[in-house]
Amino acid sequence: MGRPMLPEARTLVCPFPSTAFCELRDVSVVVRTTESGDFLPSIASAARRQSLNVEAVWMHSSDSVSDLTLSLGEDGPPVVIETTRLGPVAEVLTRLDELRTARVNILVSPAIRENCVAVQILASLGVNAAIGLHSGPVDWDACTDLAYYAFYSRTRKAAIEPFTFMAKNYRRKCVDIGEPFLDSPRRYLHLSPEGKVALTPAHLSRGGFLSETVGSISESTPTGEDVGDASHSLAHLLEFDGCSVCQGWRLCGGRFAGERAG
Repeated sequence: MGRPMLPEARTLVCPFPSTAFCELRDVSVVVRTTESGDFLPSIASAARRQSLNVEAVWMHSSDSVSDLTLSLGEDGPPVVIETTRLGPVAEVLTRLDELRTARVNILVSPAIRENCVAVQILASLGVNAAIGLHSGPVDWDACTDLAYYAFYSRTRKAAIEPFTFMAKNYRRKCVDIGEPFLDSPRRYLHLSPEGKVALTPAHLSRGGFLSETVGSISESTPTGEDVGDASHSLAHLLEFDGCSVCQGWRLCGGRFAGERAG
């Protein structure tokens, strides 16, 4: 396969192992996997053979952080561990040296109050952590408390996403908070195991593909704005209500329009 002409040099998000991953050449990728244990050398070896720039490895796990089996090694791409829960704090403390590397980021759901507390604990211990504010239900009271801690606490702490991303990029015209979670069509395209291309994770999950193969992507491939994705869609501003008068528009872009407070 020749080098695909990715529009705006976007990064491909690809499952591993998969047929799609094996066919990639000379592109930047984020690797999604449900593998655990010593899987990073396999990814690194494949990346060298296929001349891939692996920007990050995104690991999905149903285990708690305390139960994960990992072998990170000395170097390699950043690793995001998306998991359901932190697990017993006492057990997580025994793994701090492993988790404190700049390469590791722990991502949990914002729907559970305990997860927001867990993220604060991890960050205070020097472990990069995140809550998935880009999709799904949110415990807004717990997330508000975490945001205050992330933005205003003067205690030393690791990064807390997406709040660290918001603070660094707030002067942009619009800040897409999905970007730290690969949910930004301005930066990422998503591959199915067979190699079909989708604009966002939501399009991928419902089979809404914009191309049958990576090789057929061209410079004319539509952007998020062209297809009317949820990120900063102007459709939310047609009425003088809700999004059009909300001070948080630049950060939300309508993602949470359905969860508007009464």
